[in-house]
Amino acid sequence: MDPAEVLAQAGFQHGRLHGRIDYNLVPSSAKQSSNSLRQVLVFVNGLMLPQDGWFPVMADLIQKCQAAQLPSPAMLSYDRAGQGSSGLHPKDENPEPDSEPGYRHDCQDSAAELEDLIYHVLQHPSSTESENLKVILVCNSIGCPIGRLYAQQHRQSILGLIFLDSNITNTDFVSIWPDPDSPSFDASSLPQGIDMDGLRLTRMKFSKVFHPSVSNPEGLNRRNLSKLLPLGDEPTLYESGKKGPFVTVVGHDPQAFADQSQAVSPQYRMVLEKETIKRR
Repeated sequence: MDPAEVLAQAGFQHGRLHGRIDYNLVPSSAKQSSNSLRQVLVFVNGLMLPQDGWFPVMADLIQKCQAAQLPSPAMLSYDRAGQGSSGLHPKDENPEPDSEPGYRHDCQDSAAELEDLIYHVLQHPSSTESENLKVILVCNSIGCPIGRLYAQQHRQSILGLIFLDSNITNTDFVSIWPDPDSPSFDASSLPQGIDMDGLRLTRMKFSKVFHPSVSNPEGLNRRNLSKLLPLGDEPTLYESGKKGPFVTVVGHDPQAFADQSQAVSPQYRMVLEKETIKRR
């Protein structure tokens, strides 16, 4: 069955928050009650990736629950300001005179936007201590740090987090590759088939695409992300002595990632495969 048909049969509801944020809600198939939205999956998109990429996932989950004769969970997807069908972020719509285009709102702003969406659409109580709603965040790429920032402020309401190809917040994505022009660089450490020109090319391409200073059509500023989240394992998402949320981290298949990255650099595959072997 087509995903759109599955979602329609499940009661797919479209909405627009503040006339600006486009979202879609699928109610739980559990018997309706005051607690019918107690556990909700909220999908947080990657950079410039609209919410409809999640629709096949949502439909598949509904079908799997039906096959297992289990109620399907409530699910919420949305387009951040500046992406998909949503309008501009307020900081872009009404910019400050001295603000720089392309860098007016950051991941902290996006986390606040997610908070606003969950509060209004899911009727979340204003207190983060409330147990009326438990959220499972399903995040992709840049959506992962946005989810982390949200979870920091709403520890009691986060039931789980699923990070898919999480954006690395404490790197510039260029320095992860050896610098052949560094005085300490050892050319003999290079694997067969990798040369210094190949490393320079890869670093140059990564600097133009992935470096946090590179702007994007979404207008999401990533330049301060290393300050917002300087560590990969902190801050903790639960208080000492208490049980924290269930966290799942999923990485791209190394071989598939190497194949898909050939366009970035012909030698990227060999470097990635070497690093993968070292970690095994």
